[in-house]
Amino acid sequence: MGTSSGLDAVVVGVLRLTFALHGVRSLKEKRRILARLRDRVRARFNVAWSEVGDQDELQRAEIGVAAVSGEARYLDGQLNRVVDEVEAAHAAELVHREMEIVHYG
Repeated sequence: MGTSSGLDAVVVGVLRLTFALHGVRSLKEKRRILARLRDRVRARFNVAWSEVGDQDELQRAEIGVAAVSGEARYLDGQLNRVVDEVEAAHAAELVHREMEIVHYG
């Protein structure tokens, strides 16, 4: 028994961002910096944001950002704008980024 949702494909975009957090002296300070970045990105883009690595490291953070659409081109643009936004915030140094777009269906 199958129903059609009207979508020909589901496209998932995943972005992994690695930040250097210079001068951070506590996990509380790190969380505050990351919360500001997360709130700024979520206010402008419809994406999910989660700290996915280096949780106990004071001077590094690894963040996963994900979005879903029916169009790969849209997701590519949206995730590139997320990168531009976190760089413009100057809250942490973006030292690495990795993006993958996956098609389902």
